[in-house]
Amino acid sequence: MRVVVIGGGRIGLPMAVTAANAGHRVSIVDIAAATIDSINAGRAPFDEPGMGEALANNVASGVLDATLSPAAVVGEAAVVLCAIGTGLCDDGTPDLSNLESFIESIGTLLNSGTLVVFKTTLPIGTTETLAEHLARASGMTLDEGLMVCFSPERIVEGKAMHEMKTLPKIIGGIGPNSTAAGAAFYETIGGKIITVSNTRTAELCKLLDNSYRMTRFGFSSDIAALARANEIDAYEAISAANKDYARNSIPLPSMGVSGYCLTKDPLYLDMAAGDLVKRRGFPTVWMAARRAADDLMITSRDAILASVADIENPVIVVGGITYKENVQDVRESHGLALASQLRHLGEGSGNDAGMLVRVWDPCLGQCSVSGFDVEGDASEVLVGADMLVITVPHRDFVNLANDRVRLENSLSLMRSVRIHDGWGIFRLSILPVGTHYEGCGIAPPK
Repeated sequence: MRVVVIGGGRIGLPMAVTAANAGHRVSIVDIAAATIDSINAGRAPFDEPGMGEALANNVASGVLDATLSPAAVVGEAAVVLCAIGTGLCDDGTPDLSNLESFIESIGTLLNSGTLVVFKTTLPIGTTETLAEHLARASGMTLDEGLMVCFSPERIVEGKAMHEMKTLPKIIGGIGPNSTAAGAAFYETIGGKIITVSNTRTAELCKLLDNSYRMTRFGFSSDIAALARANEIDAYEAISAANKDYARNSIPLPSMGVSGYCLTKDPLYLDMAAGDLVKRRGFPTVWMAARRAADDLMITSRDAILASVADIENPVIVVGGITYKENVQDVRESHGLALASQLRHLGEGSGNDAGMLVRVWDPCLGQCSVSGFDVEGDASEVLVGADMLVITVPHRDFVNLANDRVRLENSLSLMRSVRIHDGWGIFRLSILPVGTHYEGCGIAPPK
């Protein structure tokens, strides 16, 4: 099939490479010239295991290319996959402006029989509205000349190429013909096909995934805050409650919740619950959980400040500003938000030097992010530091926690050895005598 993928980002590019691997002729449309140039040169614009070599091979063999112009390729397409990101406006409502531009750019280019698949996270009912706009622009009848379906993307960074082929594919069409067309395409990609009644059901499936995860994480966030206040080790308590007890699968605490989807999807889902919330007078469980997860980062920030309150001009090292472990994506990162808040508070500390905030992220290496000069190595960033804050469990951090000699050498560079552990990775480490150790769900020493 001739396939066009709109959006060459962290969903669209792995999808395009996977489709090319499956034998399709694929073109990517993106608005960023640098992304287009990189793809056409056979170079991935970001790291994703297993993707770089496959991209290069597909470009070299002429089955994958990229363009800035929808008009150059959409008219040839049998399948158009929309992988454009959606977001949130400043007031917390969905920002669908990118999708509106997408509709305008392709509506008049579609041919009879074309299948349009929305993979972007959408509020419930949005696919129906977008499909109607496409039908008007194209002059075709939905589910006859124009096929439209929603199929949520459920991959995670770092596993995208594997999961593109293996995860179940949920497909809900604007009608039975659209659902069948979507299923026929995805059968060529891999993974079990799960068809649902309509696009609204498929949209809900996507929102369920991350809202359910957020609900579980929010529960653990409140347990962490409760445990710390009562001088209980939350990791020990949760681990014991889970051990050999099949009914429990309680997540261990972590400092806040990050990511492009996990932070956004509960808000999208909540849009459909307005009448429910209004009638009963209290929020949905997923929104309460999201607030609990957000609050844990604030609790951690305040605990960090309290721990260095006795130090003049303290130096705090934030370990990790990517949104999750072992990736290079900093979108919606709680670690970056924490570093920014600490820096802002340090600037207003009332003395000449104030509080200095450094950033250490071995996955990013030396670079600049949001005004921070990121260091990739402990030998530079820990010198003279007073507090190390772990916000994500990068592999390098975990290895450090399990290597006694390296850990002692690294911590010896600090002026004052204090650790705020947002993931509990140093709980079982042999720390130097006199180390001040605390964290999410871990009370400070008396």
